[in-house]
Parts: sequence; C-alpha cells; structure tokens
Amino acid sequence: MASLFSKARLLGLFFPLALVACGEPGSSVPSHPSINPSTDVPFPTLPRATAFSLKRENQGPYLERTVERFRAVSSRSDVRSVLWSASGGTLETQGMEATWTLPRAGTATLTLTAETDAGQQLTETFQYRVSAEASSQSEGAWASGLLAPVAVDTSNDETGSTCDLAFDSAGNGHLIYFNETHPSIWYGFWNGSTWTTQLVDGMGFNTGGIVMEPMALAVDATGRPHIVYMIGGKSVWYATLSGTTWTRERVDAGAYPLYPYGSPVAIALDPSQGNRPTIVYSGDGNSNWRTVVAYRTGANTWNVSPVLFPVPTSGHQFPSGEIAFDPTGKLYIPYGINAFGTWKPATTPVGYELLPSFETTYTSMVRTGSGHLLLRTGRNLLDITPGTTQPVASFSTSNIEATETQVGDLILVGGKPQELHLHGNSLEMVIPNANNYWTYTSLGTASPSTRISLAQRPTTSVVHYCFKSGSKVMFQ
Repeated sequence: MASLFSKARLLGLFFPLALVACGEPGSSVPSHPSINPSTDVPFPTLPRATAFSLKRENQGPYLERTVERFRAVSSRSDVRSVLWSASGGTLETQGMEATWTLPRAGTATLTLTAETDAGQQLTETFQYRVSAEASSQSEGAWASGLLAPVAVDTSNDETGSTCDLAFDSAGNGHLIYFNETHPSIWYGFWNGSTWTTQLVDGMGFNTGGIVMEPMALAVDATGRPHIVYMIGGKSVWYATLSGTTWTRERVDAGAYPLYPYGSPVAIALDPSQGNRPTIVYSGDGNSNWRTVVAYRTGANTWNVSPVLFPVPTSGHQFPSGEIAFDPTGKLYIPYGINAFGTWKPATTPVGYELLPSFETTYTSMVRTGSGHLLLRTGRNLLDITPGTTQPVASFSTSNIEATETQVGDLILVGGKPQELHLHGNSLEMVIPNANNYWTYTSLGTASPSTRISLAQRPTTSVVHYCFKSGSKVMFQ
C-alpha cells in the first residue's frame, strides 16, 4: 500500500481525504523536542481528541448576515443534552441542530456544551472567519482583509485547480493559475481593487502547446513575475513579463529531459547572483527520477545539470516542492519522499533523510529570520536548523493535524508560521496563539484542487489566499 500511495502522490494525484467538521477546536498536541539527526528519532503522531464535529448545510465562504444551518455529530454515545452558544449574530437551536444568522465580518465562534448520562460536561468551540458581503465592502473593509472571495477569472472556463499567489513590495498581487477547460497557464495582476488577467502560454497556431498543471511563481523586487511551468511534449518552460511583453523560454536540455509523468516544479531567485532565476524539476534518470537544477545565464540561455544527492544511495530523488536560497546562494531542496538537500554551483550536493515522510503533493517551505527552514509536509511542520556542512543539524516536528492534509501552504507572519490547508472540501487557517498552540479557523468550503496558496500583503500586513470554489479560481 505504501508504494502505491507514493506512486500516486508522485504522479501529482491525491486520494480523497476524510471530510471533517467545518470548524475545528482550538487545541493541539505539543511540538516534539528537537531531534539530533545522529542520535534521535521522532515520536509517533498523536491525534487531537474531539467530542463533536459539525455538518454544515451551506457551501462556500461564511458571509456576514447570512443564515447557516449546522448539525452536531458526537463521537460519544452517552451524550444526553447539548447547549449551543455563539459569539455574535442570532442563534436558534433545537437539540443537535442550530440555525445561525452570522454576525458582522470578523472572527466568530460557535460553542457546544454537552452533558453525558454520567453528568460529565463536554465543551467544543469552533472558530470561523466571517467575510463582509460584497454590497457592504468599503475601502476600510479592504484593509481588514475580511472580504468575500473574488473570482479572478470571470470567463466560462473552469479554472483554479492549481494557483500560486505572491505580492510585490508595493502591495500589488500576482497570481498564476491553471485553466482546466483549455489547458493553459494564466497570470493575474491585482492593483488593490481589481484583477486583470492574461494568457501566459497555451495552445496556439504553430506556437505553445498543452500546458500541464505543475507550475510555480516568484516575484522580484521590481514586481516582475518569474514563472515555471510544463508543456506536454515540450518539457519545462520559463516565462517573465517586461511591460506588456511576455518572454517564454524552454529550460530543459535534451540530455536532461523532463520525467514523462511530471512532478512538482519550483522556482526561486538567487540573492547572491542578482536574483537570478533558478528552476528545479524532475529529470528522467533512466530507472530513477533525478532532481535537475537550471539557472538562467542570459536571454534564452540556461545552465542545466542533474543533481545526485548522496542519500538515499538508490531510488528516486525527484524534487518535492518549494525551494529556498540563503543569502550566500546555497539552495535548499526537499526531494524524494523524505529527504532534504543543499546545492550550489561548483560544490558537491549534500543530502539528509528525514523522518517522518512527506505526506503532500507539494511541500511548502519558508526561511525564517534566524535562518531556520520550516517545511510543511502534510500533517506535520518540520523546523529545521541547517548545519554548516550538512543540510540538517537538528529538527523538531510539530503536528498540525492528526490526519493527512495533502493540499496546503505555509508562510511566516510576525516570525511565526501560518498555514492554510484543505480537509476534503473544508478550507481551514491554522495559526499559533500566544502559547504556541494551534488555533483553527474555518474559512468555508472549497473545491478539490492540487494546490492552494497563501501570501501576506506587505503594505497592509493582511494575509490573502487563492483557492478553487465551484469551477472558479478565487482570491480572498
């Protein structure tokens, strides 16, 4: 079963996840202590205990002054009665069911207090992010970030099974997304109030081709987007925008072709080389997949080379998600199903095998101000202390969820991790509180996808995200 799962994940597929409650209680298992790679092994994952889950009748985001209907489902057979309470709005209840007219935009909570046959009291609190109705949105509401989601692409096409979001220093939004109806990659630009979109690449007459879903975005200090994506039969491509003109270049060399089944692609800008675009993709290494690193040396000119990490000594070494540079130009790469390596031109690549295994189709990574690397691997968050000669000196593992959450993203806000993930069709934001215990806020429902994205706007400090709802790519 493990090999079947790994194969499906590597092909960019994911198994259906168990549907959970629309809101999650604000509790968590404490993080593991630091692990010394030479002597220690991590503890097993422990589940969060919950007394209730909630079944929601509506779909989509939570909008102020709308009517929501919930049904409580208890994991215990001895619950005798239940009382409901809400932090705002109007609440009408009958037994295990409640009708809640939501309060104004902001964070709202719904609390259930139950009594068992033995007289024991059980309490569960669910937290929700309530967004402003479109009709009541104002300039002040934009600053709060509690807005109704906006459809980035208003065409009749189905869009958004993959999206990647970033902001430039001026606060402008940049977004790439996949068009499923006519396989292509699109770019969106947000000036703070309006999205405009344009085709990056797709099918054309003697040009372009069928775009594949793996794609990634980086934005430089001038607000210029740098994009990596794949075209079926034409391998790995890079695109950048100068004014109104798109430059498109094929990256892979004939000697290092793209692995035919595809895998995550990643892009980062090397700060030690004037923000030189650097791309990582999976190359065909005959019987095994190999990580390939390519960096741009000039117009339509790329230095492309395969990377053979020393561990594992055999098996696949495909890249597993996001990459990150340190200020010296050392590139950190998650690869395989549980390995972490470093690469730099003219140096020997170094690798280290981590535990636990990655449990996501795309591993998110951020670098902290202290030089640590935070890696979202599914149900876990790894805090890695890089070594001077090795990629990992030590690491700790923090459980985010008790069960696997393949689709998600990770950023750093105020020096702490903030995570967004998808439970089946429930979208959930996860933030540590003052004591570093996770708080879980339900954002509503979303459609199945292979990638969602989270980013903080520097001019307002508001956290925004992109996801798929219905058949549309959405921004909130």
